[in-house]
Formats: sequence, C-alpha cells, structure tokens
Amino acid sequence: MSCLSHCYFCVIACVATAQADVFHRYWIRGPIYEAYVRLGGHGFFGDAIRNEAQLPDGGKFQEFHKDTSIYWHPDADSGIAHQIGGAIRGKWGQLGWEKGRLGYPVTDELSLPNREGKFNHFQNGSIYWSPETGAHVIDGRIREYWKSRGWERSHLGLPTSDPQLAGLELTQQFEKGTVTVVPASISTKPPQHIRPHSSYDMILPILPTDVSIDSLTAHLTPVGLNQHVIRDFGSYFPFAGCSGPLSVGDRCELTTMAGNKETVEVAWIGDTGFGLKTAQGSPEGSGRVVTFEFELMNARESGGNVVHPDAAREMAYSLAPENIPWIGLHVTSTGSIQDASWAGPFNNRRIAQAAWGKLTLNTILKLPSMKAVYLVESIPGLEELIEALNALNRTSAGNSLRAAPAGIASPDEPVETEMPAVDRALEQRVVPLTEYSGDPANLIDFDPASVESKSVP
Repeated sequence: MSCLSHCYFCVIACVATAQADVFHRYWIRGPIYEAYVRLGGHGFFGDAIRNEAQLPDGGKFQEFHKDTSIYWHPDADSGIAHQIGGAIRGKWGQLGWEKGRLGYPVTDELSLPNREGKFNHFQNGSIYWSPETGAHVIDGRIREYWKSRGWERSHLGLPTSDPQLAGLELTQQFEKGTVTVVPASISTKPPQHIRPHSSYDMILPILPTDVSIDSLTAHLTPVGLNQHVIRDFGSYFPFAGCSGPLSVGDRCELTTMAGNKETVEVAWIGDTGFGLKTAQGSPEGSGRVVTFEFELMNARESGGNVVHPDAAREMAYSLAPENIPWIGLHVTSTGSIQDASWAGPFNNRRIAQAAWGKLTLNTILKLPSMKAVYLVESIPGLEELIEALNALNRTSAGNSLRAAPAGIASPDEPVETEMPAVDRALEQRVVPLTEYSGDPANLIDFDPASVESKSVP
C-alpha cells in the first residue's frame, strides 16, 4: 500500500527511504506510528488530538480522539510503543502516569480471554478492568501470587479494589476473597530444651497440601494457617481468658479445665507459629513455654510424636497418598515443673494431646471458611530501625520499646532483652481466646502421680 493511501487532509510526498509517518489532523510518527498501524489505524484511534509530546525521561506519547493514547520509551518493552485507553488510562493517570509506581505500559490494552474485561501490563504492575469491578491496579507481592494462581481465572477472580495500606499490612479485595501482605516476623522464638521428664513434643496432621491451579486450599500454607488462627484465636483455642486481640508481651487469664485461673503471656509470634508462656506462680510451673508451629510433614509420617484428634482423622491420614506432603501443627512444651502443683496441657502430654487435638480439630473444621490469603514479605531495614530505637530507649530511659510504633516505653516498664517488644511495635496481633465448649471431663484426668518428677527442671 502506498504511503499516499494513509494521507488525510493533506498530500504527502513519498520517499522510499523515509520513515513512515501519517497525518490525521496531527503528524503521527516513529514507534507511535507503528503502534497506530498495528492496532487498526484511524478506524481504531480516530484523529490525533495533539502532536507527539516529549516527556522529561526520554519517553513520548500522543493522544487520540477515541479516548486512547500511545506511549513509548526506549527502555520499556524493548522500545515498542503501546496503546492505553478508557478506564484503564484513567486509573493510570490517577497514579501519576508514567511517573507513577507502574511506569510505562509494556502491552497494549488486551481483552480478558474468558469474560468481558480488559487489562494492560506495565513495567511494575498491571491494571485490570471489567464492567462489574471497575479498573484497579495490582502490583508487587499480591500480583505475583495472583499470577501464580492463574490471574482472573483463579479462585479469587478480579480485583475489586486497589491495594490498601493499614499500618504495615497491605490488603487487596477480590471478587471472591482478599489477599493481605503482612511484614515478616523479626521476633525471636523462645529457646526450648527438650528434657525427658518435663517436656513433650507432638505433631498433629491437619490437611494434605494441594498446589494445583484449581486448588481451593493452595493458600493454606503454614503462613496462611498461622495468620487465620492468630487473627481469630477464639474460634480455635480451647480455653477462655482473653477479651480482645493480643500483641506479643500481653498477658491474659485463662480459664483452666478445672475452673481455676492461670496467667499466660504471648511470648512469640512468628511467620508460621506462636508461643505462650506461663506466668510466675503458674500451677503448671512458672515460665513454661508451649510453641505451636504449622509446618510441612512427610505423608503418613508415624511414630510417637504423631497424634490425631479423633479416629476419623487418623483413618483419613493413614489412607492418604504417600507422595503428597501434609501440613501439621507441631506443639512443643518445655520448662521447669519444680513449682508445679497440678497437671494440665502446659506440662502433661496426655492432657495436652486432648487439648491441642481440640485446637487441631477446630482448625480442620474451619478450613472451608478460610478464604483470605495471607503472604509475608520482609521490610528492608525494619529490624535495624527497631533495634536502634530500642537501643536509644535503653540508653536514655533504661527501657526498651514497649508500646505502639508511635511511642516509647514509660520509665516504669522493665527492660526487655528479647524481641517481643518488636512484635508490639509492629502491631502483630494474636486473637482472643474463647472458652472450651466441650466437657472438661474429657480433658481432665488429674492424678498427682502423673506429674513427672518435680526434681527434674
């Protein structure tokens, strides 16, 4: 086709060696012209409504009559110009155009393959649009996860909001769920030393892993399970005692299986688990630490450490395929029993097996309702910042950072030498405890002789 056939409102002198340009009210040239022709020319774009504009970073763009533009930069998609229009262009403009966090487009506006909707990919993210959801940006760790699960064909569907930052957590709403990115834990797990007469170690299988593209449980990783449990602790934990969400270092009065009160402290919250510590004067022994960690375990793993909440779960586990790993709840209890006056789940394996079996069964029963996706991401420099604040506070006031991120500890608070203060600073939260709804007789089988020798620390 002759370059004369592209002429509009003018006559163009064609030179065989000249770069192809076209005139539709304004000149359309170079890489922008190439995109213009590739996508249908005047029939798709209409007239240009301005000359090609030069951007400060070396890029170029041109706007067209049919609510669309073409943008180009030599470093974006190997110097290929791309079209962007409509609601997607409007959202991109709200984010600062090419100067915003997404950068330049690296695709044209494309149609969704299985439903009505469109999207553009950019150097640092994407914008998706549909009539039902509107246009929304998706980027970073959330986009990586969504891509790995099949984009809009995943169990989440399309985004229905932009990412929203609340404190240090980033959450995005989708048609069928939410994805939240939480800061990776930088607190220190309490040291534990397994001793033959005063400790126990058990793992309770929860569910087989399933990472297939159609899986409805792929998000229930050790990280995901931990977040679900600690955020709604009262729906899982078998004892009562805490009225609200907790941070590391908070204390609460548990209602024991015999109706007595026992004070425990949230000693640790990690990416895949949490820990509780008995207070001074605990009837089960002062300073005992029980950690609960969600972790991968071998299929059909057996032995004295593997326990099940009931016979049905044991049967399901024993019949599971051998090549599929499971996720289990690993529970470890350590510490002195020298001052213990009675047996309970913090110091007695038999009682603990029943109590944490209830915790495991509650988790299994709530798996279908765990729709939210939780991801963890390290925040560069955060640990150093918190430690610097702690060091400054210890130097100036003899205390470590104990309150919310906005404040520094009051002088009457004790010096902390471990990391629980960090979790408080990050507002990592444990959830409230609720009362055990079963028959206490199912858990209590107290025989003073069953308490291991108190002479063993």
